[in-house]
Amino acid sequence: MRGQAKILEKQAILLRGSIYPLLEIERFQVNENKFTIMLTDYGNGPAFQIGLLTHFVPLQPQKIGYDFQSVLLDPSTNTKAYPSEMVSYLKNSRGISRLHPSDQMDEFKGEVFFGLAPYSKGAEYPWLDLIQGKTVYTGRVCSFDDLAKLLLSNGVHFVALHTSLVYMDITETIIETRQICDVVADIDKHKNYEEVIKDRVTFRQTAIGLDEMIYLPFNDYKNRKSRRFFLEDHP
Repeated sequence: MRGQAKILEKQAILLRGSIYPLLEIERFQVNENKFTIMLTDYGNGPAFQIGLLTHFVPLQPQKIGYDFQSVLLDPSTNTKAYPSEMVSYLKNSRGISRLHPSDQMDEFKGEVFFGLAPYSKGAEYPWLDLIQGKTVYTGRVCSFDDLAKLLLSNGVHFVALHTSLVYMDITETIIETRQICDVVADIDKHKNYEEVIKDRVTFRQTAIGLDEMIYLPFNDYKNRKSRRFFLEDHP
């Protein structure tokens, strides 16, 4: 029975692979806070809702390394909030955020944004308060400039910025690829994302993707499922 289950599992993965998109970043550049990315779909299916997945981590420098500051005060509402992931859509010259395998390499552009989510326990499900007609803090979308002002108002001068490519397949399964950049911004020095990336101060002195690795223990190599993971059902 176990052998049959394994065969069925692999068959399901192969079927999923027949519609699986595989976007590769041919090259990218950043102009201030706007990304321009050349993409090719080497997979078997189209990619939809292509975007940049961003997250930020406020940092307080210590004698060794950094300490994380997970809670911030949003001065616009005097409300506690915490960093949340945000997707900034990338669109081609036709204003479309999708790519088909039959398409040639296409150029996508988009500005990067960052998210704040409500911290208070009562705002965990803000739509309940909205239905009841209550005023509730539901979060905030920040540009790089907005984020810099917010951090400085909280006494934070350094922040880790994580950006990766994200998209969906035809079944609306989310696919996140390797990170594009994983850097630390000095808010007093860097005026935009372009300056941060040029300085290349990394948050982790380790590879952030398979393409950056130069070795891997065999057991890790054998058990790694970097592509198959996206073909399996996962939360």
